[in-house]
Amino acid sequence: MAVRATPLELASGKPFGEMPSAWLEVGPDVSARGALEDAIRPWLAQPGPCCTGFSGGRDSSAILAVAVHVARREGLPAPVPITLRYRGAADADESPWQELVVRHLGLDDWVRIDVDDELDYLGPLATRLLRRHGVQWPPYFHYEHVLLEQAARGVLLSGHDGDGVFGSFPWASLTAVRRRQRRPQPADLVTLARFAAPTAFRRWEFRQRRLPLPWLRPEARVALQVGLASEVASQPRRWDRWVPWLARRRSLALGLSTIDRLAQDCGTRAAHPFLDPRFLAALANQGGRMGWGGRTDVMQALFSDVLPTDVVRRTAKSSLGGGFWREGSRAFAAGWDGRGLDEAMVDPRALRAAWTALRPKIGAIALLQGAWLAGDSPGAGSTERGIR
Repeated sequence: MAVRATPLELASGKPFGEMPSAWLEVGPDVSARGALEDAIRPWLAQPGPCCTGFSGGRDSSAILAVAVHVARREGLPAPVPITLRYRGAADADESPWQELVVRHLGLDDWVRIDVDDELDYLGPLATRLLRRHGVQWPPYFHYEHVLLEQAARGVLLSGHDGDGVFGSFPWASLTAVRRRQRRPQPADLVTLARFAAPTAFRRWEFRQRRLPLPWLRPEARVALQVGLASEVASQPRRWDRWVPWLARRRSLALGLSTIDRLAQDCGTRAAHPFLDPRFLAALANQGGRMGWGGRTDVMQALFSDVLPTDVVRRTAKSSLGGGFWREGSRAFAAGWDGRGLDEAMVDPRALRAAWTALRPKIGAIALLQGAWLAGDSPGAGSTERGIR
């Protein structure tokens, strides 16, 4: 189902709410790892090329490793990892981790694409896609287009939303302590208080927080905070109920809808094994009421046999922001005349300050693209394409 971000979601960079979604029930004999392998196997056997988007992070490494494991066991062609390497963006360099994983898996076929300004938020590719599709969520959506083009007439496997599935359970620290995976820490008392609090209190408590989005007008900020507070407060306390909740998020549906549009452009299919309904159901069942513990505990349980230990236990993440915020974006932000956006929702002066900060906030980038698009087609698409 095609989903579009609302003007408030694009202006804040924070989609919220839930979508209708059916939940698949599986028996206790279905393991999460087995279900993941079952989700990957058909794509390896299909007639076109099977590629994986491979950044070197834990999620993409896990998908690649499991796919290689299944391919060798079943006598199927090995998947081909596709990696984008960002020249001039040191904080996005993952090459040591990438090489560690590829060497561990013994792969010979590896597509590496060096990019410079090509992936700028307002570079030639991004602006072409903005003209075709309008402003999308997330604003680095054009990154996916490069990977999908490489997998043309085949399938691209991704580790999409591994961060959410494995690393965003709000009560994971309590589970880790209860299972003696780590010692209690003072911050766990705050988490425990929120866990025990009534839903209404959690909603109220979130609404008291200050959102770091200074470019939003007060009315827009209040509307956003109400929506986000309801989402945060609605999160179930039990892991086996939280996973179905996770699968219903609008933010997830928006990202998948964007990838589907780009895949159709490229004549490619996109598959996201971590979001396979059978895998999610098995993951929920196997974790039970409390869940698996922290992200590393989940990775250790599921992937320690196919990935190097250093990768499984890795906690640092690279930042891709420098790979997207390049000369085209900087030049537009510096020369923006304040027009093209809804000033009832956005304060142009505060927005310009957010764009020209040393590290521009990701939440302000859809507005950058919307302002550019409004100037590119005066009097037209800005309203129809989702910013106003």
